[in-house]
This record gives sequence, structure tokens and C-alpha cells, in this order.
Amino acid sequence: MMEIQLPVETEASSDKQNFANALASMADQLRLMEQKVTMAADNTIREQFQLNKEEINRATYIVEKLAKKHTQLQNQLQEEVNVTNTAKKLS
Repeated sequence: MMEIQLPVETEASSDKQNFANALASMADQLRLMEQKVTMAADNTIREQFQLNKEEINRATYIVEKLAKKHTQLQNQLQEEVNVTNTAKKLS
């Protein structure tokens, strides 16, 4: 019967393996931290974008409302001028 011999792990190879495992663990932790930072930044950007968009929409609404009121006032003023001119012609 043939006997299978397993390689004997030396202290140096054990240290290398422990170092490699620790390094891989640190890389995983770093990836997770980077992912959390990226997600937090993305959320902040998204929230700020939404707030800015809402502010722009409010400002646009106000400008449109003021423009409409301006047009109404111009028309009203023109009517008053026409009435005044008509009254002057009649007198």
C-alpha cells in the first residue's frame, strides 16, 4: 500500500499564509468602507439634487404666476388708457 505524505507546514509558510489572510481581510474591509462612503455620497448628492429641483420648480411657478399677473395688469392699464382716450374724444 502506498502512503500519501502531506507536506509539512513550516513556520515561515504559516506566517505567509496568515499575512495573506490578514491582507485579504483588510482588503475586504476597505472595499466595504469604500462602498459605504460611495453610497453616502450618492445619497447626499441625490437629496441635494432633489431639494434644488424643488426650489427651481417653486421659482419657476412664481415667475410664471408673476408673468401672468403682469400681462393682466398691462391689459387692464391698456383698457383704462382706451377709456380715458375715448372720454377725451367725447368731451
